[in-house]
Amino acid sequence: MYIDNNGVVYNDYNEYIQSDKKLRNLTKYELLSNGKFEIYRNNLYAEYSKFCSLKYGTEMNKKYEQYLGIEDTLSEYEKKCCKQIYDSRRQKILRLKKKLTHVITNYDCLWLTLTFRDDVLDNTSEKTRRIYISRFLKSLNVPFYVANIDFGDKVKNLDSLEREHYHAVIQSDYLDMSLYNYGFIYVERIRNTTNSIKKISKYINKLTAHAYKDSTKGLNRLIYSRNR
Repeated sequence: MYIDNNGVVYNDYNEYIQSDKKLRNLTKYELLSNGKFEIYRNNLYAEYSKFCSLKYGTEMNKKYEQYLGIEDTLSEYEKKCCKQIYDSRRQKILRLKKKLTHVITNYDCLWLTLTFRDDVLDNTSEKTRRIYISRFLKSLNVPFYVANIDFGDKVKNLDSLEREHYHAVIQSDYLDMSLYNYGFIYVERIRNTTNSIKKISKYINKLTAHAYKDSTKGLNRLIYSRNR
């Protein structure tokens, strides 16, 4: 028999662990769905920006300033679950960066931008288009690939149409562009030379920065090769 801090009785400790895991998973799903995790994350960024402004005299980031102190609206249990989500995603991104760095610096790779025709966008769902991209990359039979969805950002790029597309890195030195039947494909070779170190870093940061964007249910949108 096991009794938790709230006085709930369980037959044994394993039953308590399973019950606690279900509660945590449910809470995490709710935090991602109702936007509270975003509040928690933005508060972390705000606190870091405040720290930098006080220590180094940098300007406080106006985008996150409004989130200072707002974490008090979360319960301690919600904060604990938010921290687990944040730490988990951070570790995933770090592992992805490490893998990408290894592949890009040791093998021939291509950077792809995959777009969709109007008729494809109008007659399919985002989920279906994700399947298209996944199938296309898998059909290339390359040792490694990773891709993510993007919509552009007019704040950073005024020319952006904020149109759905995908970015991908594949381990290959050649691609038959006629194999892609859903729109236009742009291909750029990633060269591992001294002069391109900054560009390689840009590739890695651009891909990983968007790799775990929140969907309405908090699911990551990463597509990657497995067991290669």
